[in-house]
This record gives sequence, C-alpha cells and structure tokens, in this order.
Amino acid sequence: RCNEICFKHAQWRLTEDDGQIGIADLILSNFLYTKNSKSDESVEHLLELGYIRINNLIPTDVYKCILCPTEIQRDMPIDHKRVLRVFCRERSPVGGISVKEHFEVNVVPITIAISKKFYSTMLKFCFPDRDTTAYVEEIDGKPSKKSKTKKHEKKESSFYVKNPTEKDDAEIVSE
Repeated sequence: RCNEICFKHAQWRLTEDDGQIGIADLILSNFLYTKNSKSDESVEHLLELGYIRINNLIPTDVYKCILCPTEIQRDMPIDHKRVLRVFCRERSPVGGISVKEHFEVNVVPITIAISKKFYSTMLKFCFPDRDTTAYVEEIDGKPSKKSKTKKHEKKESSFYVKNPTEKDDAEIVSE
C-alpha cells in the first residue's frame, strides 16, 4: 500500500488578524511525501522538499529573507537538487514497539536570519490565545508594570513535597 502527497509549488502569505497587513511569504516547491506500507507491517517514509524560502514582510525589520538555501551547486544532478530529504525505514513492530532500521536526514546549507521583532510577531501569529504582551510591549518600546513584575516573579516548585517524618541522608549521618 502506498500513500503519496505531492505538489509542485505552494505559496502562502501569513497576515495579521485583520488579513490586511502581511507578516511573511512562505514558498515551497517540489514537495513529495510517500509512505509505503508492506505486507509484513514494515513501513518506509520519504519526505523531499526541493526549495523553501520565507520572506519577511514587516516593513521596518532588519532582515528581508528569513530562511533560504545558502547555495545549490549547479553541477549537482537534477534529481539530487533537494533542500531537505528525510528517509525512514521501520521494521515490523516487535512486541508492539516500532523498530527504526534506517533513519536519514539530508539538508543543504540554509541561511536563517530572524530578528526579535519577527520572532515576537510569529509567536503571536502561531499562538494567538497565549499571553505575548511582554514580547509585543518590548517591540513597541513601552514596557508596562505588568511585564516587569512577571520577569522578576519567582515561583516555588511543589513537585516534591517533604515528608516531615522522613529524615534526609545528611541528618541520618550526623546522628
């Protein structure tokens, strides 16, 4: 049995909540994912990505290209021009536990340039319900009292609760 997902070119624009202001453009091309399930319950996964690029659309930010391949050599054979290739071969489960026979990741050199402003904007985009006011206020340059108290506030962990009847090793040795 073989499952396959592939597309030649995809382009997304990530925007603010209003849908008007762009945050980033994401370009993917030559995407291929295949999953081959064999009769002995072994499985092979293959993921290939030919090209990826993320452009920053925030107007006053320092970096305009957030992520892109550093270089793809011209003398490389056309079928090997991949930014990312992940291959995994799983044997049939042993006692219900999957066994990875082969796991391979190939990545070309990638340039990543992320500013704090872009990071904070993407954090707000990905997790809109999460309280990101400390990050947003830092971008605006208007820190509030609320964000300052959060930074200096310390919490005690209640994971381990000391039993008053038990003595620790140091108390036992000193007796």
